[in-house]
Amino acid sequence: MAKKGQKKKKGQQAGVKRLFILFAGLFLTFIALIYVLRLPPKDIIKHPSKDSSRKHTLTYEEEIKSPFEQKIKLIDLVIFTALIESHIDSNEFAVTNIYHKVKRGRSFFEQHIEIRSEKPKIATFLKILLEKNKKLFLEKNIEIKIGLQQISVYIDNILTHLIWIYPKNKISEKTRHGNLILIIDDMGRDYVAAQELIKLFGSKINLAILPYSPYAKKIQKLCLEHNVSMLLHMPMEPKSYPEYNPGPGALFTSMSDQQIRKLTNKAINSLKNIVAVNNHMGSKFTENLHVMTIFLKELKKKNLFFIDSRTTPNSVSKVLGKEMGIVVLQRDIFLDNSKNIKDIVLQLRKAEGYSVKKDYVIAIGHPYPETIEALKIWLKTKNPNVDLLSISKLKSLRFALK
Repeated sequence: MAKKGQKKKKGQQAGVKRLFILFAGLFLTFIALIYVLRLPPKDIIKHPSKDSSRKHTLTYEEEIKSPFEQKIKLIDLVIFTALIESHIDSNEFAVTNIYHKVKRGRSFFEQHIEIRSEKPKIATFLKILLEKNKKLFLEKNIEIKIGLQQISVYIDNILTHLIWIYPKNKISEKTRHGNLILIIDDMGRDYVAAQELIKLFGSKINLAILPYSPYAKKIQKLCLEHNVSMLLHMPMEPKSYPEYNPGPGALFTSMSDQQIRKLTNKAINSLKNIVAVNNHMGSKFTENLHVMTIFLKELKKKNLFFIDSRTTPNSVSKVLGKEMGIVVLQRDIFLDNSKNIKDIVLQLRKAEGYSVKKDYVIAIGHPYPETIEALKIWLKTKNPNVDLLSISKLKSLRFALK
């Protein structure tokens, strides 16, 4: 009987031991899973070595998947391709206005473009625009209307582009100067790109650095050596999360006020000598009035201004900035939604044309090899009447901080 009792007792102990091992294993698996889920996707943290071919794929921004917005970008492309192919120079056309519109539940930017050129060039422009894009303008949801002095483009019966045409036999030699601010976002994961950009532009380029990125400190040192203006590229929640992960230290709408303050200040303190902050992704975060108020209050305390990358037309930053007495500027043009070199050069031409109609234009790109190559091409034929400005200099100009 005693032996049976001992065997039973040993069996019970073995069973308890097995249960303990099972629960310990489950617990460790749970912890490991949490850790993995908190990490950004591999393509976000991957970076090339110095010997890399640089043909890498990094997730810089969330992809725009709205068919309506994609069609707007397609129309942009065909218009500006026709302008360039008809040899209408950047001082002969301008984007006079970009209006934020909300129609039929769609939030978008309506563009007004002005062309002042010689009659033969205008005739060539119209021929290229209409003949090369016959199929496009025959689609049911895209319509083009030609008037005596204007061209209107409608997508789903909504006006998206209005082009005014003013023929001139001779272009006036007197042209307005433009100011263009080039910001390259998502710096910190590619040191070679930072070197190339600074070699190309010197102190005329502005680099937005991701906090906690592998080369953040090294690029910061490079910027200080060459007097390059730096921004904190603050990761924020996109609407497409978790498909697109903004990365370490990101701000989310679900966070408490205290968490937002803590993470904002931690990111600011991780970089030195920044002159401004702009958002990385953030299409969801920048639409939220409460969390943006908490965030902007922290920037105001540090005497920093905010440049809204405008990843959503519904951002509340500009309105809040006026109410809170903090300078909020907005991106005018994205350079590389398309990673085709030709398309990026066209966006740069568009930025040039817009800059002569405003006090300044803010254009944002990313450190793709294609973007750097497009910048090299554009610099060779850049409009001499368009000046490149650093954020530091912009800060000192009165018109910018109205």
